[in-house]
Amino acid sequence: MVPINGRSRLGFASANLGTACQALAAHPKCGGVVALGMLGNVAWVVVWAFGTAGIAEAHGDGDLNRVHGTVLAWLPVSLLWGCITASNVSAQRFG
Repeated sequence: MVPINGRSRLGFASANLGTACQALAAHPKCGGVVALGMLGNVAWVVVWAFGTAGIAEAHGDGDLNRVHGTVLAWLPVSLLWGCITASNVSAQRFG
């Protein structure tokens, strides 16, 4: 059930989705670029997860609660940066 205040936005959302579908149908190469970007993101997340596990093992005996706060603050930044970079590289190289 859609709340009353959200009904006014349904027409816009429907038109926006229809335009996006038409654009993707007109440019089928976009799907491949998106798939390559997702593969890059998945690869980065796997590498990042192993790196995070290594940091936890080296600095905190496998416990992230014992790792220095600065290291923990930069971990999500590095994850986001890597995913954005992977997406941008695939869009520029294959787009």
